[in-house]
Amino acid sequence: MSFRPTVSVYIGGSIADITYFRNALPETLLFESVALVLLYGGCTRSEYLLRRHGAERFDFLVSPERIPNSEEGLKFLESCSELPIVADLTAMAVYCSEGALSEKELAALPSLAESTAFRTLSSPYWEDAFFSLLPRGKIDLSKVDRRRALSLFRGCPEATRFLSDHTWIALEESA
Repeated sequence: MSFRPTVSVYIGGSIADITYFRNALPETLLFESVALVLLYGGCTRSEYLLRRHGAERFDFLVSPERIPNSEEGLKFLESCSELPIVADLTAMAVYCSEGALSEKELAALPSLAESTAFRTLSSPYWEDAFFSLLPRGKIDLSKVDRRRALSLFRGCPEATRFLSDHTWIALEESA
C-alpha cells in the first residue's frame, strides 16, 4: 500500500495547482512546499500557472481519466490526498489542510518555527516527528528574505535530492 500526500498551491483562497508525491519522504514534502512559496509567493493564479507550467489550462492524466486543472478537478484530486499540504502563496505559509485557511484560522495555528520539537528534529525520528507536527501548525514564510532563502536552497546539496525536477529547474532559473 502506498502513502499518497499532495502539495496544493493556493492563491487568494482558491486552489491553483496540485502535485502528488507517492511515498514521499518528509524532506521532499517540506523542501517542495517551502520552495514553491518562496519562488511564486505574490503571484496571481495566471502568473503562477504561466511561470510554472507555461499554460493556464491543462489536464492531469490519472489513467485512464483526464482531469482538468479547474477548481473542481483540483479539489477532487486534493480530496484523495492522505496528507494535503498547502503552499499558500497569498499568506506565504505552509500548512496541512484540505483547502485554504482563512486569515483568522491561519493566525490561530502555532508557528512550527517556534516549536522546540520542530527545530530539534533529527534522525532517526525525523519522519515520525514531521508527520505528527506539520498537521498541528504552520511554517510562516512571510518575514523570510526570499532572495537569501532561495540562494540557500540553490547552495544546498540536499535540495537536488528532495526537490522535484520542475521546482529545481525553476529555482536555478530564478538566480
